[in-house]
This record gives sequence, C-alpha cells and structure tokens, in this order.
Amino acid sequence: FITPLSTTTTGKVYIQFYVNKAESNKAKGFVFYTANLEKLRIDFDETGKINVFTAKHTSLELDTYQANRWYRVDIVLDQTNDTYKLTIDGLLKVEGIPCYNSPESYLGGTEIPQQDRLYNNFFGIMTNLNVNYAGDTTYLDNILIYYVP
Repeated sequence: FITPLSTTTTGKVYIQFYVNKAESNKAKGFVFYTANLEKLRIDFDETGKINVFTAKHTSLELDTYQANRWYRVDIVLDQTNDTYKLTIDGLLKVEGIPCYNSPESYLGGTEIPQQDRLYNNFFGIMTNLNVNYAGDTTYLDNILIYYVP
C-alpha cells in the first residue's frame, strides 16, 4: 500500500518496477490511474511484444520480450503536459506519448459514473477476461512509485 497520490494535474509521477513473465504466449498489462482516469497502459502481449497505448484500442509496438527474464521498467508520467515516457532496462523506448486518459468502464465498455469509480490512484496488473490474459505467472519486484510536484 502507498499513500494516495495527489489528484493534481501538475508535477511528475515516477514509476519503476521489475517484471518477469513465465510465458510469452499470454498477455499482461500494467496500468496506472490517477484522478479516476487510466493515464497509461503498457502491455507485454501474447505475441511476445511490448506495447504502449496511445488511445483507446490503439497501441504502439516498442520491443519484444522473452519469458523467464527480468526486465526493469521505468515510467515518467508528466502530469503537466499529460504525456509519459518509457525506459526498459535503461534504454529509452519512447517519450512524449500522450496519456491514454480512459475513464474507468464496465466490462461492456460503458463508462462508470464518477461517484462509483474505484481507481482514484492505482497501479496494478490488468488482467482481461479472455484466454490471452489468463493463466500465466507474472512476477513483480522492487515497485517504486513517487510523486514530485
């Protein structure tokens, strides 16, 4: 558990974690919410590719990954400019990506009303309800999230 992040729209949020997926034929996504909006999503997909989302249902392929290998993922979310950058194993993969800004939705895609939303400030593993996202083991280690106004 971490202290809730500010809901301000300025400053930077730094996210760092290590990930190791046991299988490359199953997908796992990593999401970060702030102020009830999904700000960014990074997928280690079922074809062995690493993607970032730039809009709903629109992704950009950045790299490939291998099963049973540790990767260090660093993200800087610039809330002032509503963009983020992604570094994997110390190599800058992309920067200036517009934030995803997707409101929390029901499984059918309908937006959840503001008063019923759960994810004010949240980082976690996204697991969708299809065969591509289920049934594998994903390890996370050394999760570090901090905010600089």
